[in-house]
Parts: sequence; structure tokens; C-alpha cells
Amino acid sequence: MSHLTTITTKMTDPEFAIDAMQNLGHALQSDRSSIRGFAGRTTEVDYCFAGNGRYDIGLRKRGATYELVADWMLLGIDQTAFCKRLTQRYAYCATRHQLAEQGFEVAHEEVQSDGRIHLVLRRAVSVCHSN
Repeated sequence: MSHLTTITTKMTDPEFAIDAMQNLGHALQSDRSSIRGFAGRTTEVDYCFAGNGRYDIGLRKRGATYELVADWMLLGIDQTAFCKRLTQRYAYCATRHQLAEQGFEVAHEEVQSDGRIHLVLRRAVSVCHSN
């Protein structure tokens, strides 16, 4: 029998968490505030994302971080592998945002065979000449 399972994460910024979920192909369901599990069970979440058509994935704020809530068995998703991919996408989204704030832009991006992401950055520098 499956059930709704909660997974603690280290994600603190909802913007990056939403971006990461969407990068993984899970659309934000803006009209939903609860997710469905086995036997019609539901639980309240802060953000609901499309799962497999019948069951969803939720993000719920707990203290300073967000936790994932889903019925992983009914979704047909390996929760450990999913959390690993989500954590990587969250870090990627946060890094890209912080780099942009510092004036960097991505000149080239390459995903390695082991899943690591290699970014080549550039930033315009103004040079002042004094006499």
C-alpha cells in the first residue's frame, strides 16, 4: 500500500524550488493547494506540481526550509533519484541567479556524461584610463 511521504530538503527559496521543479518537467498547478495520494487522501501544501496526471508533488514550508510531499509509489518515481536531480536543479537555478546579480552571463553550458554541469561565464569590465 502506498502513502504520502514527506522528504526534508535544504531548499529555502521558493523561487528557485519552483524553477527547479519546472526544469524537471513538473508544472506548477496555481489553482491547487493540496495534493492527492492513495485512497483519496490529501494534504495541504504551499505549492502543487503536476505529477503523473492523477497524483501530484507538493512543496510545503517547514521552518526555514521546504519539504517534498508525494505518494512516490503511485507516481512511479524513485524518490531518492528525484531528490538528487531536484537538489542539483535547485543549486543550478540559485547559482545562475547569483551570477546574474554579479554581472556574469553564461557564454556556454555543457552537461557532462556524469550529470555535472559545466558553465563558462563572462562579464563585461569597464576600463578607465587616467592621464
